[in-house]
Amino acid sequence: MSSLVSLFRRKKGSVVANLIKPSPILKLNEGEVVILTYTQATDKLKVLATYIAEGIKNGDRIFYVYPHEDNEKVRSALSMYGFNVDTCENNGTLYLGSLTQHFMTDGVFNKEKAIRLKIDFWIEAKKRGYKHVRNIEDVGDFSFLEGKWQTYLDYWDDPIWYDPQWTPPTNKYLYIPFIMDITTINVGSMEKENLTALLKTFRRIAPYPVKFFDFLEDANLFSNLMGLDHRRLAGQKILLEFDPASNYETIVESFVKEALANVEPVFIFAHNKSILHESLSRYRAIKFFLTSSLTSSPKLTSENEVLLPLSYPALILDYLNQILETQVDMPFCFAFDIISELLQSQGLDKTHIFLCQILEMLYSKKTSALFLFNSGAHESQVLSNIRRLFNNQLTFGKDGLKITKISQES
Repeated sequence: MSSLVSLFRRKKGSVVANLIKPSPILKLNEGEVVILTYTQATDKLKVLATYIAEGIKNGDRIFYVYPHEDNEKVRSALSMYGFNVDTCENNGTLYLGSLTQHFMTDGVFNKEKAIRLKIDFWIEAKKRGYKHVRNIEDVGDFSFLEGKWQTYLDYWDDPIWYDPQWTPPTNKYLYIPFIMDITTINVGSMEKENLTALLKTFRRIAPYPVKFFDFLEDANLFSNLMGLDHRRLAGQKILLEFDPASNYETIVESFVKEALANVEPVFIFAHNKSILHESLSRYRAIKFFLTSSLTSSPKLTSENEVLLPLSYPALILDYLNQILETQVDMPFCFAFDIISELLQSQGLDKTHIFLCQILEMLYSKKTSALFLFNSGAHESQVLSNIRRLFNNQLTFGKDGLKITKISQES
């Protein structure tokens, strides 16, 4: 380990650990409301269990209702995160219940009772000193209402939510900032016109900003461009040669969105002037490692970004190694947009060795990586040298995305 790497680890160890730790994929700010759509093919519990576990560790109280057939799967998924589900229920940190239990009194939809139960839960959480309430309602395909989603939206839009009798006088709108609210919907069997009407109604009736996440749309967003699905994309190391005059960042964004939809952390290594940083920094789950020739030592610029000296590629390898050590054999996704800068600063031989080291470190079949390369800026000898390292090669220019070479391994 170089002296610079060792020094930075000693001085900034705790901060570095926070930086390389994957951010939650489903990351809400205080008071935010999310509508998350999914299908049976989506591993929704992978998303929700992670979000709930993070909340319990953060000191939040959890309210989670779901289709009754999910009861055992929910408890099993939560148990995997190292806390005792029964204990959390008994001490009031975690409320788990089926949609039928929560909404259907004697087989009849009772929205007033459901609303008041939930508001009481929120008020008690505030009194007991919880930081937030993470409210999750997985309404499935609305089968508990015989598919009548309009009935659920009547509950969602009921004015009793803002009745002074039930709402704390210091906070007229309970969603701001104490409550973080997620409604998840199984849209797999819904007709397109019904889904359009449902989402349009949500937008219309919400008295606060609502965010929409469509896991159905993004789960295979990038892999489909290669004629694959996400399962076959996993573990692939891909070279993307691009024309800098094109909007190549949209291809990288599709790679990122697919990773996030499949609950896979994303790390991007790029030059600090890279358009990727500008276009993708709005995704709060991404961690950026930005290189610069104007800095001589690592500098943390935000909770999700660090600035690295371009003249010390060993630091990049060290960070990469630390990331991979955080969760062995867990799926990760990486994007590297530093090849051209390394060629200019380090030369072909050192850059070739560096890339070989990275590819060797990314041996896992669960680790996917996209390497960007401005091929038009380099001579043919350089191009052939870099291309030989990759079994999967794409190009993106004025004519769009083209597959140059693709591995047949599944």
